[in-house]
Amino acid sequence: MSSLAFGFDQDTSDIFATTLKKLNEWNVDSTGANILTPLPGMALFTRLQQEERILTYDWDEYDLYHVVFEPMKMTTEELYHGTRWFARQFFSAPSSIAKVFSTLRLGFDSFLAILEHHITSRLIYRHTFSPR
Repeated sequence: MSSLAFGFDQDTSDIFATTLKKLNEWNVDSTGANILTPLPGMALFTRLQQEERILTYDWDEYDLYHVVFEPMKMTTEELYHGTRWFARQFFSAPSSIAKVFSTLRLGFDSFLAILEHHITSRLIYRHTFSPR
């Protein structure tokens, strides 16, 4: 299981496909896919604020699923849609079925945990990353 964020200054629009390929090569059974979200009090927030890259101070959007800053090497749309694409690919039905059943080798408890994570992640990402 892993968790990751997209939108770091070195990230370009190819990061989504590259990350998906690597996670599949490494047989990562589940992940969390988030948009980098600078929060007040963090050095990242201060730096982006000084660079005038903060796009909104609507705190409802500071939820890991909205782009609230100007990325350096891609557009805000590329970051949003790329993260959405990644989540939909990783948690597609065929991918989820293969990943969940591959965890049977780890025991029934692991199987149930990954199954639950895939089901809830599919629901969360479907709702959160609704088409704009």
